[in-house]
Amino acid sequence: MWAAIESGAGRSLPYKVLQFGDLRCNRISWGAHVGECYVPVLEEDDPADAVARDAFLAAMPGGFLPETNRLINTVRAARLVLAQPGLAVIALSWARRFVARAGGVRAFRGGVRPVTFVMHSFMDALVVAPAWEQLRAGITASDPAELAAQERLLACTYTMGHPDTGELVPACVQHSILDPDENRRLAVSLPLPTRRKVSA
Repeated sequence: MWAAIESGAGRSLPYKVLQFGDLRCNRISWGAHVGECYVPVLEEDDPADAVARDAFLAAMPGGFLPETNRLINTVRAARLVLAQPGLAVIALSWARRFVARAGGVRAFRGGVRPVTFVMHSFMDALVVAPAWEQLRAGITASDPAELAAQERLLACTYTMGHPDTGELVPACVQHSILDPDENRRLAVSLPLPTRRKVSA
C-alpha cells in the first residue's frame, strides 16, 4: 500500500525519520507540495535533518503546535526560537535544504500546500484476541503470529480510553475486541469488496 501511495506522490516518502510505534503498524511522512513537487520536511538520509529533528523535538514540549490557526503556531515557534537562539541557526539551515529540495525559490511561486501521508495497518481480531488475553495474564505467546501481535500491541502509540472502564487500551484491541457493535455497523456501512471469479 505504501508503494502505491509513493507512486501517487511521485517519489519515495521518508517515514523512518519520524517513526512512532511499530513499523508494522504506522507510517507517516510530513511535507508539502511546492508547486507540483512533493517535498518532505525531513529526509532519512540527511544527517543534518536528523540534527534538526533532535534539536526541535528536545526543545518543543508535547502538543506544542495543536492550534489549527497558523498565525498562533507561527508566533509560538518564533517565541521558542527567540528563547533558544541556537535553534534559529538550525532552522535557517533546514530552510535552505527544504528550498533546495523544492527546486529553488522560484518553485514557491506555484504555492505551498502542506501534506501529510499516513498509513495505519490494523490487526485482525482473530490474532489480537488471544495475544491480548495472554498479555493481560503476563504470558508471552508461543505462536509466531500471536507473538508478533503482542509486540505490536506493546509498541502501540495509538491507545484510547475504553468508554466503559476508562482503561487505556491499544487501538487494535478497542476496534477488534471491545467494540463489537461498532464493528457490526462498520461491516454494513463500509463493506469489503467481494472478489469476482475470473473465468478461464
